[in-house]
Amino acid sequence: MLHTKPIIFKMGSLNCRGLIKTALPQTRTDMIRHLYSQSLSLLAVQESHATETHQPTLNKYFPNQNQTLWTSDCGLISFSPEYQIQPIPFTNDSRCLAAKVTHSTNLFHPFFVLVIYAPANSPTARQRFFNNLTANLQSPDSPLPLDNLVILGDFNYSFISTNRTLGLIGEWSRLLSSHFTNCLSINSDNYLLPTFFHAVAHHPPTIDHIFASHSLSQTVQSSSVEFLSPTWTDHCLLTSTFHLNPSVPIGKGVWRANPLYTSHDFFQTSLDQHLTQLVPSLNSYTPQVQWEKIKLSVKRFIMRYGKNHSNWRSKKLKTLQSGRNALIRTKSDSPSITHQIAWHNKLIAHLQTELVTISQIRSHTRWLENSEKSPKYLASKIRSRQIRQNMAALQNPASTLSTDRSSDPEKMKQYAASFYQTLFAKEPIQQASVDTILSHITPSERLSPHQQCQLTRPYTLQDLTQQAARCSTNSSPGLDGLGYSYLSLLFSHSLVAPIVLQVYNDALSGKGFPDSW
Repeated sequence: MLHTKPIIFKMGSLNCRGLIKTALPQTRTDMIRHLYSQSLSLLAVQESHATETHQPTLNKYFPNQNQTLWTSDCGLISFSPEYQIQPIPFTNDSRCLAAKVTHSTNLFHPFFVLVIYAPANSPTARQRFFNNLTANLQSPDSPLPLDNLVILGDFNYSFISTNRTLGLIGEWSRLLSSHFTNCLSINSDNYLLPTFFHAVAHHPPTIDHIFASHSLSQTVQSSSVEFLSPTWTDHCLLTSTFHLNPSVPIGKGVWRANPLYTSHDFFQTSLDQHLTQLVPSLNSYTPQVQWEKIKLSVKRFIMRYGKNHSNWRSKKLKTLQSGRNALIRTKSDSPSITHQIAWHNKLIAHLQTELVTISQIRSHTRWLENSEKSPKYLASKIRSRQIRQNMAALQNPASTLSTDRSSDPEKMKQYAASFYQTLFAKEPIQQASVDTILSHITPSERLSPHQQCQLTRPYTLQDLTQQAARCSTNSSPGLDGLGYSYLSLLFSHSLVAPIVLQVYNDALSGKGFPDSW
């Protein structure tokens, strides 16, 4: 069954105060890992400090090295091979970075992004920057369409408080109000929250923004202003989540159980209780049917647990961010409020560090297998199940004509079924040829009676548990999506173990297979 669910596209913006952080490589690594944990599709960075010398180093930290764009002041990073970014020649100013965003299989219509980092210390330079930017955007030769554009970054001035810059950039302000919507004002008052925290700023200002053209802004579902650990940056991470309409229908994809859950004590205890209640109700079925029903029930159990587990930490962090924002809105300088804000800041920083540690643990096996020291595999491991792929058309396997293909979903399913039925169909063999091959095997090269007996002896429970334990935790042997770490738990359950053992031994002796095999 095909679905037309919107494509969730989460865009972020952050002044990272030097993403390279040459003097603090561990701080750089921790910050990048946290950014991975935010499930971003695209991230715009300012103050990247990404010189030509440093760009190769930064690219090592991201999974798609061909999907990063840099200037010495700005950067644009795609966190998925699905989302491709193409540089657009717009201006020679390193404080601007323009790009076209497309999907690898054209699942959504392309749109454009403009990252900006306005001068901070000189109002005159800032005025000149925005005047030039306005002229370039309004030019008939501009490659950036105003009705299909997202502008985001560090504007270095506030829209909500009186300041000198507002009076100097009237044309720029009129351009924004005429063609764009502040994404942080959609369904929330996040646009009122300060985004910059520095010791010299007595009242933290709101100088970072995300604006989208009116048509794109209609797809914005949520936004956030998230405080980050002060050891990383003194700016907040801004995000806006767009629900882009797919250009073609897409399927749900293949579900796989997260192997991380099997290490949770609470999960193990809950699963043991679930199985203890489930198995006695299956006594009327054959072992093969029992095994199928057990796996189906366990799959549903894992999906429920996973949904709850993935929500609780993000909810806690969101609650802390909301509490912190509420305190800031009081605009009080009392020691009590200051102390509470500091407490929230400390707890948020702690939780963010904890998320980084969890991500590191989840990717540790992958790093060892690939001899990798970089966190570039974090995204590919955590986000791999989220990647959708689309086949535009399939060729008719019964035809020799390359032009005999169809994009109709029903016909494509028929073509795929026909292809694999032919691929896995039994083919007759010539017994004479088999006998000829076997005749060349000398007695010394044949299995002894004892070895033959060992190959056909019934499995023991120890055989099953040992083999499941030695396999990769990231591998799932069947369409049920249960990895070997889950099979190890099932094999060790006192009520499930006898059923599993009989299923495997019946398969070995040719007495029958479960339907999913």
